[in-house]
Amino acid sequence: MTPEDEGGEDQIKDEEVWACLTPADLEIDLEDLEADDPSCAEHAELEQVLGKMTAFASGNSDAIASGLQKLCAEAEMLQFNLAAMVAKVACGCLGQNERTDKDFFMHDILGPDVQAKLPLVKLPWPSAAQSLAEYEQRLAVLPECMAVTRELHLALDKVDPRQDAKDINRDTLEVNGLQVFGAQGGYQAAVDAVAHALDADGSQTQAQLLLSLLNRTTSGFVAFEEVLRLLDGPEVVISPESAKARPLELAITCDEHWVALGRAHTRYAVHRSDASGCLAAVDAFVCFRLSSQMLHLAQTSELKVPATVLMYRSGANTT
Repeated sequence: MTPEDEGGEDQIKDEEVWACLTPADLEIDLEDLEADDPSCAEHAELEQVLGKMTAFASGNSDAIASGLQKLCAEAEMLQFNLAAMVAKVACGCLGQNERTDKDFFMHDILGPDVQAKLPLVKLPWPSAAQSLAEYEQRLAVLPECMAVTRELHLALDKVDPRQDAKDINRDTLEVNGLQVFGAQGGYQAAVDAVAHALDADGSQTQAQLLLSLLNRTTSGFVAFEEVLRLLDGPEVVISPESAKARPLELAITCDEHWVALGRAHTRYAVHRSDASGCLAAVDAFVCFRLSSQMLHLAQTSELKVPATVLMYRSGANTT
């Protein structure tokens, strides 16, 4: 090997070392330079490079977290849709509407009852804006899909049949594909539909418990609270578009240890407060799941039920 070759090899090694530098490596170099001569040009250059690397790493981390949140939201939606399809075929509107000897091991499909931990995203939320112009800038870079975790409180003494009846009378409920129109059958028809799907001892009480989580008073409040926390800001008004809400949905599997999944949708519009236009629309879904054991326990004690609020931002003109 010639000296020239050796020099070339050393250069390649140096380039490989520099290519693998981390912010921690640069911080060590900066400390050494500060001890020797903090005013030198190399010190300023290293500071600039470190700043860029830190900003890139932070932005890249948030982008990854945002992408993971979207994947978590898609998984939640897919799981509910799969459970709803199986429930419709096995014991709902597409089947015989009665239990069979078939075993549908939905716990293998839906995964554990424990709620998945969502990745944190540190983005410039519109709600932290100081002006309408800043709000619109933040809104423009907001991910199209966001997911947050919540806890719903479930207890028999918190069930309010009178309020639940008011909610269901102006709503539509879908249980395993079978639609119940509140304006026609009322609260009792909704309870009967859920109890029939549960087909278990004390199912009327359990049906009331499920409806108390799913109704607009509970799910709607949670959704509106999260939308406000994210999108409320200066010179904007957020209003629900109730006419565009989808039916309340329950998918109840029919294996021995059944699982009930609930999903409630609400749409919100974000307007300028001077009525000069609509800035965005947000579809919010409150999703939760309950096992038969959890619902049984809720008849004697208060439970905290994990839930996920999925928020999909779309353009103002989306119908």
